[in-house]
Formats: sequence, structure tokens, C-alpha cells
Amino acid sequence: MVNKAPRVFIGLCEIVGFNNNLTLGFDELGVDSVFAELNSHPFKYGERNLDNFWIRIIRFFGDKRSGTPRQDRVRKIFWIFCQQTAIIPLFIWALIKFDVFIFSFGESFFRLLDLPILKLCGKRIICVFFGSESRPPYLNGKYSGLSPEECFRLTKEFKHRVNRIEQYADIIINHPPTAHFHEKPFVQFMAIGLPLACNSTKSSIMDAHEGTVRILHAPSYSACKGTDRIRAAIANIKSRGYAIEFIEVINQPNAVVITELQQCDFVVDELFSDAVMAGFATEAAFCGKPAIVAGYASERDWGNIPTEDLPPVHYCHPDCIEEAIVQLVTDREYRQRLGERAHAYVTEQWTPKIVAERFLKLIQNDVPQEWYYDPQSIAYLHGWGQREEQLRCHLDNLIRTHGPEALQISDKPILLKRFLDFAAMERV
Repeated sequence: MVNKAPRVFIGLCEIVGFNNNLTLGFDELGVDSVFAELNSHPFKYGERNLDNFWIRIIRFFGDKRSGTPRQDRVRKIFWIFCQQTAIIPLFIWALIKFDVFIFSFGESFFRLLDLPILKLCGKRIICVFFGSESRPPYLNGKYSGLSPEECFRLTKEFKHRVNRIEQYADIIINHPPTAHFHEKPFVQFMAIGLPLACNSTKSSIMDAHEGTVRILHAPSYSACKGTDRIRAAIANIKSRGYAIEFIEVINQPNAVVITELQQCDFVVDELFSDAVMAGFATEAAFCGKPAIVAGYASERDWGNIPTEDLPPVHYCHPDCIEEAIVQLVTDREYRQRLGERAHAYVTEQWTPKIVAERFLKLIQNDVPQEWYYDPQSIAYLHGWGQREEQLRCHLDNLIRTHGPEALQISDKPILLKRFLDFAAMERV
């Protein structure tokens, strides 16, 4: 059992500012915590992390590793060896000092090999998944170009990683539409929240200039976020005479995104989302700006969260994106009301302090039963970042090449049957 004043280590990478802000939340609660980020982040989310000479050495080796082409195997292995060796003193220090370890994105100090050691030493382990590291590769638009052989190999890797983490973690946090490989109940991500408030300040809904509506789109992966189709929708709307200024922010530091959020009227997040309010839409909400999010998911796919507790966005089917944009362009009262509701939701539910309080419940093993989700209940088929017809084709090729085993969900026979029927429609 963790004592009443736990010492918390958070690492080892940053995702949408989550760990920086969680540390700030622990600070507000008086909890001793530190966040160590071992790789440089291109979007520069905040500065509240452990940053000393040794961490900079580890990051240096990590940057060398990631900057070395995969084909240059000798140098790649050399930099991996250097970084892993440099991590050893950090691991020993953390093992001695901290009671709780919160890991993100399926990572740990030594590629999950250290989890048994932490468990043996009586440490409490909490692992937070953010989607891409747990979502089956065949449901991830990022991997839609892989051959069936490559996809099957990667799928087995993902399944093995999730199973290993389940074997040793005390608590796992994930979002049901990305949790197909789980075999044990996990805590729903939306029951915990996404703490981003410290980077954003609410600003009122405004028109960019007289009669013009300013729309912001800031994709991290343009192809998977449907950027081309969003651009086409905007162009078509403008050709019909609507006064729109469309702003795109791509591969810029987070501070640039926040500045543009302050100046826009609403945001278009993405076209093929499996989350109702992911990072960009959450940042918009903290600024009081409404978001359009499109995807194939429904309320039942997002878990056991009651409808009234879901974060407010304008969620629509990908085919309805143009109508959604027109509605927010023409109905100023609606978009202002939606922005106010979104801001109220995140400031009442997802501030760093509130999210940190929920983590304290996880640390103290005081978890409300309604936070848990049984993976046998998962029914979502569409994944993220790709059109339905593209996904069907991808699934059909994978299953015909390697059989139903390729999906790695034999522990969920009902879900497996649904996938097989869904993929077979490609041939009808």
C-alpha cells in the first residue's frame, strides 16, 4: 500500500502536454512528483519537467538515435546502446526515491523489461495509453499502406506489449475505441481527463474582422486527420459566398497553436477521430472555442460515460463535415454557446488539479467501479485516420492473407465475428 504522501515519478515522454500538466496538478496538491522527458519534443509542451545535465545527455543520445536512418543499423544500434546505458543511473535513482511510477505511451525505462523489477520492489505502476501505441495497427490510418505481412507482424508486437503491461501494471488507463487488445478491465481515459488548462486562457468568441469567420485547423498528421478533405470542404463553402478565413498550423510549437486559438472563432479538429475530444479540441475548449470533430464512433463506443458527462463538441459523420462547418459559420449564437459549454466542461472536469486528484485515487487504490471498462464490451470497428471503405479493404486483405488470427482478438469472439462480417462486406 502506498503511503499517504506518495512520491511520484512520471515519464518518459510527453503527449499533448499531459505529463507537464499532471505534474503541475500534483504541485497544487502538495504531492512530491517529477516528470522526466527523455526525448526532445517538437511541439515543446511546457517546461515543467526534470531537466538537468544527465537528462540532456540521455536526450542527446535519443536525438541521435531517432535521427539515424533505419537502414544504418550499426549506428542505430550504437545510439540505442548509448541511450539505454545512460538511463541506468536515472533508473536506480528513481527506484530509490519514488513510490509510484506513471508511464505513458507504452514506454518504461528499458522497453518494459524493468516492470518486473519495479513490481518486485513494491512500486505502484500506472500506465496511460493515448491511442496510437495500443490501437490495433489495422485500425490506424497511419499504417494503412502496410502490406498484410507487415501489418500482421506489427499487430502481434502491439498485442504482446499490451499483454506485458497488463501483467505488471496496477492500473491501466485507456480509451475503449483504442483498447481492443486488452484482456483485463481498465480505467476509462475520459473518467480521468486531459489536463491542459495551464497552457491556455479563455478568450471570447470573436470575428476575425467584420463579417468574416476565422476557422483554425492544426493537424499533427495531415493525411490521417483528413486535412485534404477539410480544405476541399472549406473551398467549396467559400465558393458559395461565405466569408471565411481558414488558418492552418502545421509542425509548429504548441505556443503558436495557442496564439491562433485565441484569435479564431472555432476549430475543425479532424475527420476520422475515435475520441470525442482529443488534445487540440481540448485546448480549444480551454480557450472557450468550439470544435467540430468528425468520425464513425458513437456514444456507446466511448465507454460507460453517461451522455450528459461527455465533453461538448459538434460531432458529426465524416460525410457531414461541410454541413457542420456551415452551421457554425452561420449560427454565431450556437457556436458561442457551444464554446461556453466546452470551456465550462474542461474547467470543471479537466484542470491539472482535478485530474491529479483522480490520479491520487488510483494511487491510493480508491477507484470508483464506474471508472472501469470491460474490454469484452468493445464493439467499435472503424479505428482512426481512414475512410470506412479504405479500412474494409485493408481488413479484407489482412484476413484473407493470415486468417482471423491476424486480428489478435480471439479472446473476444463476438467482436471478432463483427470484424469478419464487416470486412466481408468489401467483397459483396
